[in-house]
Amino acid sequence: YFRDPNATEVKTNATKTANCQMSSVLCRETYDGRQWIFVSAPTGKDGARKDGVIYAFALESDGSMTLVASRPVNQGAFAYSCLTQLKDGTLAIIYESGAGEIIFERVEGNGIWSKFNQTE
Repeated sequence: YFRDPNATEVKTNATKTANCQMSSVLCRETYDGRQWIFVSAPTGKDGARKDGVIYAFALESDGSMTLVASRPVNQGAFAYSCLTQLKDGTLAIIYESGAGEIIFERVEGNGIWSKFNQTE
């Protein structure tokens, strides 16, 4: 475990299930003059590993992050997600669904930002 002693902790206040892995990826492109981080997590009530969501955070010049949008991934079982940005710029996710199924999805849309059109 490594923690940069000079790093500042940033609280996002995004909803997530407390007992399951999250994933994040830094977008290679900038939009709106800012860098973006995408985070996936289950959001099930009472610690349930279900109802996956991808959050889009803008990195601000002061080091904070602003939650700009979110997109549901799967209603139902959702655990152990991993995000990546493919060579063509598409955001993709792999996660464990019900009955131990491993699901791979490309997040639809043109260009990464256009994929996030549902704001919370």
